[in-house]
Amino acid sequence: MRPRLDGLDSLRGMAAVSVAIFHSVVLLDLSNGRPPEWFMQLHIAVPLFFTISAFALCAGYSASLSSWRGVREFYWRRYFRIAPLFYVMATVWTFYTSSYPSIEDVVLNVVFAFNLLPGKDGSLVAAGWSLGVEMLFYVFFPLLLLVLRDVRSGAAGLVASTVIAAAAAVLMASVPDRFGWHFFVVQGPYFVGGILLFHIFERVARNTVSERRTLALLLMASVMLALSVLAMVDRHALTFMGWYARENIIGLLLMPLVLAFAVFPFPALVNRATIFIGTVSYGVYLIHPFVIATLGRTVAQHMAGKPAWLVVITTITTVLSVTITAAAVTYFGFERRVSNFGRPARVE
Repeated sequence: MRPRLDGLDSLRGMAAVSVAIFHSVVLLDLSNGRPPEWFMQLHIAVPLFFTISAFALCAGYSASLSSWRGVREFYWRRYFRIAPLFYVMATVWTFYTSSYPSIEDVVLNVVFAFNLLPGKDGSLVAAGWSLGVEMLFYVFFPLLLLVLRDVRSGAAGLVASTVIAAAAAVLMASVPDRFGWHFFVVQGPYFVGGILLFHIFERVARNTVSERRTLALLLMASVMLALSVLAMVDRHALTFMGWYARENIIGLLLMPLVLAFAVFPFPALVNRATIFIGTVSYGVYLIHPFVIATLGRTVAQHMAGKPAWLVVITTITTVLSVTITAAAVTYFGFERRVSNFGRPARVE
């Protein structure tokens, strides 16, 4: 059994907080309609979730998926890790909005097939589209792990999935409500990239501490440099037949961070606070839109007329504090119990 990779938890927590901050500012219009361009890319922390997820699943399950029993246990455990809290939040949103779903919507959300249909891909849970992507990836994960067995096949898979994703994004560029971004095929490269990074990790994990630290620094620096170069590229140069590719490219450029955090956990970034947030990050992701819609909106309205910077800081701090607290309660009081239903504990 592999030791838990604290760096992945910390990076997952940072991604969850980034998405929560993004939604707070955008949904509550805390920037008065003028958010900086870099800020509008924070939502791309979601594809980073996918890469982390694929890497973590490889670390936790790669040795046990060689038998049908292992595959069945994998599906069982992933379902009970994701579905219960999703169903709870779907119920909460239904009663909160008093908008009762059709039988079709209920079925699509129960079986996590909503990502396959335009107009349904958002799910009954705010920001829940990514869970449809995640669950579909789980379906194919054992097969992907069988095909992408090493660095070479993983690299080939990343190239192939990127080409397929680009073609799908172009074909769906005219579909409304961002279905071309939500569709699981378009998000596929981020999962495949996580598998590739895991195979690379297996090669470098036994390097000396100094070598791993240097590699992590180089990876982080390369990500920052690549993002800086991309920021200088005109947006029209990244538009292909109606598909604006910048956010997809950013998702690819962020992937090396997963390997960096896995090979060397810098204490300033990987510590008790960030690990804790990463541990409860699933709840942070699912709960934060509800906190924004209720408490966050109330705080922002109450502070109307105050300096803009104070409104932003107070609102975001309130949203994050309440969200993380609620996520901790649901994790320790609910998620952790039901995720191990009927199965022995396993490090994820």
